[in-house]
Amino acid sequence: MFRQTLVALILCTALVAAPALAEWISPGNGTVYSMDGLVAASGGAVTGGAGLYEFQDSVVIGLGDRLEVGPGATLSFTGSAGLIGLEINGALTALGTAAEPILMTGDDPTPGAWRGLDYQDGDAASEFRLAYVIIEYADIAVDVFGMDAELDRCEITRSADKAIDITQGNGVFTNCRLHHNQARTVTMTLTASPLFE
Repeated sequence: MFRQTLVALILCTALVAAPALAEWISPGNGTVYSMDGLVAASGGAVTGGAGLYEFQDSVVIGLGDRLEVGPGATLSFTGSAGLIGLEINGALTALGTAAEPILMTGDDPTPGAWRGLDYQDGDAASEFRLAYVIIEYADIAVDVFGMDAELDRCEITRSADKAIDITQGNGVFTNCRLHHNQARTVTMTLTASPLFE
């Protein structure tokens, strides 16, 4: 009896002490979010404003919804030991400029500080388009599953596992710089057929 009580006490203590990671999922009702709109809707999962945003929890942009990130924005994924990321099932357009690139980074300048961008489970209206985006310190910076992604003039650096991972997907990657990544730069399955220019 003492042993069972002790085991139960240890398990309860572990559950209470473990950090609670949640995620915010958009409703999938056709909403178009700016970053400021995402801050307002996400119930604290994303905070900040005026171009500087912190992801406190993972965010999933649901089917039918869209996230638009404008030039010069900084998205920082905080204190998650690599567990917090951004998953796109709907659409993401992050369009920076040469003068005002978008930065997606971890709050700790260490490879693997945040999970990265996942693009999966979409439909015909789904979209994943990045231009002039710098992605740094992710585990897998861009993880594409069964969809077509478009990256133009992006820089992916200091990823822990992979810069780009494509499973059963395609896409076009033009004028991108992939450097100082820790393990693998690009991986893809035999059913993937992306174009790198």
